[in-house]
Amino acid sequence: MGTVAPTAGTLLDGVYVLQQPIGRGAAGQVWLAEDMLLRRRCAVKVVPPELIGGNAEAWRNALRREASAMASLRHPNIAGVYAFGRHKDLHYFIMEWVDGETLATEIERRRGTNQPIPIRRGLRIIAEACRGLAAVHKVGIVHRDVKPTNLMLSKDGRVVLIDFGLVRMPDGAGPGGAPVGTPRYMAPELARPTERPAPEDMHLADLYSLGATAYELFTGSPPFPGEGAREVIQRHLSEPPDPPSRRRPDLPAVVDRLLLRALAKKPNERYASAEDFRAAISAVAARLRPGEAAAATTPRVLVVDDDADFRTFVCSYVRRLSPDAFLYTAQDGAEALDVARRVQPHLAVLDLNMPEMNGLELAEALHTSPETQKTRVVVVSGDAGIEVRARFQKLGVISVFEKPLRPHQFMEVVQSAIAA
Repeated sequence: MGTVAPTAGTLLDGVYVLQQPIGRGAAGQVWLAEDMLLRRRCAVKVVPPELIGGNAEAWRNALRREASAMASLRHPNIAGVYAFGRHKDLHYFIMEWVDGETLATEIERRRGTNQPIPIRRGLRIIAEACRGLAAVHKVGIVHRDVKPTNLMLSKDGRVVLIDFGLVRMPDGAGPGGAPVGTPRYMAPELARPTERPAPEDMHLADLYSLGATAYELFTGSPPFPGEGAREVIQRHLSEPPDPPSRRRPDLPAVVDRLLLRALAKKPNERYASAEDFRAAISAVAARLRPGEAAAATTPRVLVVDDDADFRTFVCSYVRRLSPDAFLYTAQDGAEALDVARRVQPHLAVLDLNMPEMNGLELAEALHTSPETQKTRVVVVSGDAGIEVRARFQKLGVISVFEKPLRPHQFMEVVQSAIAA
């Protein structure tokens, strides 16, 4: 039987109708589709058989494992995977459709108008990409193709990682044994097929690719431009990148150091994790002088709740009020306290009922910790009694809201808190 090429109108699993192609990634073509059952738009990545090659069973197992891991993730900076299936000889993934534009589009627009991205906006974009990478790395997945066309700037203010490779064999290779990635952004270790990194170090290649993406975001050009893939790869392997400020003189030295560390040739000289990269970004933002895009005053907001949907809900409202804010999330009090001591948020939005350390205990810890004594606190709860509210008041908590939230009042309090 010959290969069945997807076309507009193709019906998958009796539910998903392909409408139009919207891109091509490292592992196949991506289509805009309609979920006829839930009446919503979705993205469908179709993986053609020629990418899988002869070792079909091993590839099917790899695809299924990674699709299962991705489907378990619900994160505002990751395009979710809803389903995995097979249509004749085509494997496909049903994914979240992100309404917005790619980072590549913004870079090209700014390049065309000679208007470089404001420093604080660029830092926020890369910081949110780090959040998405940290979440996928935590479950053992590596993106393998981080680049401007795979970062979406959604209309609701999110930065969303899309087009995960989803076709890595256990040795990290792509189809046919080839390295997976795009030469402009590919880590040096992935360009050496005989020296492929150990699985536990594969995530460091994503950090390099994000560093190359950040370099282009701030300067308008990739660190190693070239005429062809071979030339570009050779430059990644052998040449040190120019300091970004050489191409954009208004960039401060701290941004140079931030990006050049991410672009270190040796993986162990980069940031150890996406969280470390994000923490470094936050530290750079805090050190910038007022004349350097006023990044030091960019709000840092921590949202703590064991309900992922509610965290996303609160983040969306904060983003409306302050599009450039640095957003941090945690699912329990212990994790939140660790994050808060590290990033010293201006505002913390806490749930009361959480495992390990509840909202009241967390508020007390924030109040007594030297690093977070100035953090303003808002609490959201479904059952805070009079006694608990009184204790929150003694701790200087700004307000205690009941669930379900009244968005207008909540936004007024949050806006006042981050503006203070």
